[in-house]
Amino acid sequence: LNLRLKNILTYLLHDTYKVKDSIDLSELIEGRILKSKFYLENSKRKIISFASRKISKNMLIFTQGNYTLVAETLLNSKPLVHLTETSPNHSGRKLAKLLSSKRIKNVCYVDNALRQALKKSDLILLGADSITSDGKLKSYIGSELIAEVARNYHIPIYVCIDSLSFDKGSIQGKGQKLSEKFNFWPQKPKNTKLDNSTHEFVSPDLVTGVVSELGIFKPEVYVEEVRANYTWLFS
Repeated sequence: LNLRLKNILTYLLHDTYKVKDSIDLSELIEGRILKSKFYLENSKRKIISFASRKISKNMLIFTQGNYTLVAETLLNSKPLVHLTETSPNHSGRKLAKLLSSKRIKNVCYVDNALRQALKKSDLILLGADSITSDGKLKSYIGSELIAEVARNYHIPIYVCIDSLSFDKGSIQGKGQKLSEKFNFWPQKPKNTKLDNSTHEFVSPDLVTGVVSELGIFKPEVYVEEVRANYTWLFS
């Protein structure tokens, strides 16, 4: 199960052992299912709205990969976009095609041209798969390099994510591992070893703000907001 689905199941089932009557239990779970559906619809809308407020039409925005929340924010705000092709799965190219189909101007760079791609950006907008209890964000490989280069150029960097992507296992040191792999060279030479990781963790110190349905906060503050608003994630 992916992390978001696990968290939804946690929400549906938390404290259900306290309900003894089967009818009451059924009604409780049905009510939580409805609330979950509303959350999924409403959180996406809020995140896009919060992120779009950081962007004006004439701004130059840098991104990488093809995260849905980032893509829809760019479609909504229509800035000029610089992005990398994002090897090994070329998800950046997919985003470039989507933006082009909506007549949003964009420039797609090879990954090695990262510095050239972002150095004149007004803002960097990334997505993430999860966030840990200490504020580390799991995102595409190269994301921490982007954040480090952005710091050198004094470019703010924001990461879009919803709170169902909070990695509750990280509280006890059992968080998600960087296990995703991509075989980018099937016929590699015999004595060549591949590092084919697709994701990495980004230090919270490098991130200007996390954009979620709760608002925009520094990563460590965002974690506390999640703790305050979704207590069942920490029980």
